[in-house]
Amino acid sequence: MTSGAPICTPTEDVLERVKKFRMMRDPKNSALISTSGVELVGSHFAATVKVDVKEHTIIFDDELVDVTLEELQDSLPDSVPRYIIYVYKYTHQDGRVSFPLSFIYYAPPQIKPNLAMMYSSSLQPFFAQANVQKMFEVRHSKDLTEEWLKSKLSFFH
Repeated sequence: MTSGAPICTPTEDVLERVKKFRMMRDPKNSALISTSGVELVGSHFAATVKVDVKEHTIIFDDELVDVTLEELQDSLPDSVPRYIIYVYKYTHQDGRVSFPLSFIYYAPPQIKPNLAMMYSSSLQPFFAQANVQKMFEVRHSKDLTEEWLKSKLSFFH
């Protein structure tokens, strides 16, 4: 008898916060409440989400405001995956500005196999529940750059 990795479900708090991220139209005029109760206001927002292995749930790890992807690299662990929800101010070639919400699966190569399976098996169900339109994967935190994201987003525009 074989059993697959458990599929972890997001907490209501995670789904509610993702919904707030998704509803942002101009991050400069938006605020989020972090887990510590501090208001966050800025131009680029990121939330990192992790799996609670014991509870088989997806919980918030961190919220960052006015953060570049390059700065986000420093907050990511070297050997533990994360789901990242990122609001980015994207300027189109014709001058229009949009604020796409991206779902980024960060899966460093040094992941323990059981953790990799848990994150992988939970990825698609969580992405569907988060109702985010753009999903990308990155293996090395140093690859998580503005240039990388722009190249990924240009496919959609």
